[in-house]
Amino acid sequence: MDEDSLIGMLKTIMGSDFASSSSLTDTIEGYNSAAYSAVVAANSVVVKPLASAIIAIICTLELARTATSAEGDRQLGVRIVAATMFKMVLLIIAAQHVDLILGAIREIAQTLTSGFAAQFSLGDVSDASKSVDWDAIRENLKNAPMLDKVQLFAFLTIPWLVASFAGIALKIVVFLTFTEIYVLTAFATLGIAFLGHPETKQITITYLKRYAGLALKFSVLAAVVFLYATVISSRVGLSPGSLPTPDSSLAAWAQEHLKDLVIGPIVFIILIFSSTKIARALTGEG
Repeated sequence: MDEDSLIGMLKTIMGSDFASSSSLTDTIEGYNSAAYSAVVAANSVVVKPLASAIIAIICTLELARTATSAEGDRQLGVRIVAATMFKMVLLIIAAQHVDLILGAIREIAQTLTSGFAAQFSLGDVSDASKSVDWDAIRENLKNAPMLDKVQLFAFLTIPWLVASFAGIALKIVVFLTFTEIYVLTAFATLGIAFLGHPETKQITITYLKRYAGLALKFSVLAAVVFLYATVISSRVGLSPGSLPTPDSSLAAWAQEHLKDLVIGPIVFIILIFSSTKIARALTGEG
């Protein structure tokens, strides 16, 4: 039984590659530059003309509404119409520079994500993992009888499968989140176009909330990895003090902590799939 394979299983269980392999800290431009360029082009060529027509209709309706409400008072009417026209100008400017608005939202989320990521080493997120003398454990495995290695492999198989699934689940959630952001970015101008009328502005508010929720989801996932690395691991028996020493039986250690080795990744998976609900709560979506 290969010692490096067994150590690799242990590292996977302790989440050594959860953050580094999932692109948590990537920007929307850096995750897939081709996709970002495509959605920006689609927004400019396909969506902006339609959004311009909608803005023109909304401006007309808003001017008609405000002009009607000010009938009988010429001075007040002029002020209201002037204020409405100024609001329409701001709407047009916002639609033209919607990329800056969305970029500001992403920058806030990126700052939070980077802040959490700075609390642990992205290449080795688990405090337990990076505190272990893996060379000593490798030497232990070299000197261990084959039966001990087989037993260790048997005990680690289920926890390793669960942890591997957790890593895959994190990658899938990150991929789907980026995909949703790309789709919303493609319709960015249309999302802003409805802001100019009281009866349609809720569409824009909902759009921006949804976009902010997706951007903050990366921050929540980074916080989840941080939580798993700094709290869950030690609570379920993966702290450095509970790991096997070079002169102890690794199989006996794995048998003693089997329940803990399974619980950690399961809790991590639950937190991953709860990230959407947490991010929505942060933006008031419930």
